Amino acid sequence: MPEEDLEVTQEIDVKMAAKIAMNYFDELFGGPYADLTLEEVEKKGVVWYLTLGYNPGRKLGGTIVIPPNATRQYKLLLVNAINGEVESMKVRRM
Repeated sequence: MPEEDLEVTQEIDVKMAAKIAMNYFDELFGGPYADLTLEEVEKKGVVWYLTLGYNPGRKLGGTIVIPPNATRQYKLLLVNAINGEVESMKVRRM
């Protein structure tokens, strides 16, 4: 079998999956968020399930103003471990 026909696929690790998820969140919501944190990680098959936590707020001159009655929000992002694509993002109830 010719060498060019061999396909070696290396899955992305949890650190790369977390970086992809956080960058995706920041790009969509105009980050960076100083309080964006990785809360949970689980891998099922070839999909990473990552829960990110953040405080909702408004940006004012580079500063995020968080309302006093705000509760922490969570997003569940599914990242494909083969190609690194974000497959979905949902509200995560904790």
